[in-house]
Amino acid sequence: PLIVALRDEDELVRRLAVEALVRIKDVRTVEPLVGALGDKDELVRRLAAEGLGWIGDPRASAPLIGTLGDEDITVRQASAKALESIGTLAVESLATALREKTGGKRLEVVNVLARMGGLEGVDPLVAALGDEDIAVRLTAARTLGEIGDMRSVRRLAACLEAEEPMSMVAAVALVKISRQPEAAKAEQTLKTSRVGRLFLL
Repeated sequence: PLIVALRDEDELVRRLAVEALVRIKDVRTVEPLVGALGDKDELVRRLAAEGLGWIGDPRASAPLIGTLGDEDITVRQASAKALESIGTLAVESLATALREKTGGKRLEVVNVLARMGGLEGVDPLVAALGDEDIAVRLTAARTLGEIGDMRSVRRLAACLEAEEPMSMVAAVALVKISRQPEAAKAEQTLKTSRVGRLFLL
């Protein structure tokens, strides 16, 4: 049985077992594939992550977030792409990871939300503007500008008073939002800030 093969001492056997489970593309394979994310062989972990993204079951979201911090870059990349494939159904788990300040993976989580680029990611990205990591804050601000949703205006406006480069990135984001239909609020916010006014000249 394939489940037994996942525990085989031979890494080649485990790799073949993961590939076979992925080809089945059934939600019943999610649990064993999630288990394979912890395999000692990096190729097994990568294949499992890729398979979980292909299946698209949201139950894999939290385990995949866990592997965003994997020591192997190909596993990290596969996990990020898998989360993007799961899409909207993964956002709740990504938001939870940000709230729990999951170690150094917060930047990876924000990057996944950035690549998704959907409205469902606005709330966790707005929350990320208050993160202790400047890279997380900058990525969140840039992404919110690209998304252009008005819900982010108030928090981005508060960032205009921060030190550079945060204030500049927030200003650019507000400029992008101000170009959206019915975005007078964003433009008015820029007019009341010294940094913001520079972008309206």
